[in-house]
Amino acid sequence: MAMLQNSITDSVASTFFVLGPKTIFYHMAWKDLPIAPRVDFYFFELLNPKKFLNGERPHFKEYGPFEFRVSRHRRVSDWNQETVVFKEKYRFDLDTKASIDHSRTIQAINLSALGVGFDFVNKFKIKFMFPVVQKILMDVLEMFDERSVITTTAGSLIMGHLFEAVNIPLPDISELMSSYGEWTMRDQNMSLIDMINRNEFGPIELYRKKLGIHKMSEVKSVLNQNTYANYKSPCNMFGSIDPMHFGLRDQGETIALFLEQICRPLYFIKTRQVFYPLLYPLFI
Repeated sequence: MAMLQNSITDSVASTFFVLGPKTIFYHMAWKDLPIAPRVDFYFFELLNPKKFLNGERPHFKEYGPFEFRVSRHRRVSDWNQETVVFKEKYRFDLDTKASIDHSRTIQAINLSALGVGFDFVNKFKIKFMFPVVQKILMDVLEMFDERSVITTTAGSLIMGHLFEAVNIPLPDISELMSSYGEWTMRDQNMSLIDMINRNEFGPIELYRKKLGIHKMSEVKSVLNQNTYANYKSPCNMFGSIDPMHFGLRDQGETIALFLEQICRPLYFIKTRQVFYPLLYPLFI
């Protein structure tokens, strides 16, 4: 009965909700979010920074939540016969009344600096020298007062802090540190929320209507790619209506999460808004 109901729902949605520049669905539900969702962020405070720097396992304490109201706008660049191509921009606004105090000072791992080091090694294909290059790069970052562990407020982590290393006078490194794919830092302010609020992400290509096995709003390509680089074939193919659900297939009563290491799907069944694992299909 559930499978029949889903088939009927998909059929109705594909019939009445076709993406087009003049459709009601496009203007009322697709171009902008009709209802602003809320997202909770948590930080992980590092409790043993000195021991961590000496090579011991880090101990973390969860700190949060920090609640944000989310809005999203999509800007269409091309209406094709079967697909629509667009870029989307999100905005996150902190709800201070629903969030924990963001003025408290905490110690945290400097993910900005460590991320730069990882991207540098990945870009120049020198992974076999990673320990040596990482040490040299971290020493360079420390010259610009960027440490592996930083003491700062939760508010600075949320809304951004100055990242002095962007001023390194080397073209390749400066470009690497100031650009993350399609998202670009426009000043020295390093913040995930700030980068999201300032930049568009895309292009993303979706199917405009039901076409064979493809559903309306199913992802065809992201950043002009139709596979995910971090998954092995055939688990790297797109098969979802949400570009953020990497490695997922379908979104009905069951959902399949592909495991990169063994390239096998792990199935979950949805019951009362909670997904429970079904282990038996794992080895099919």
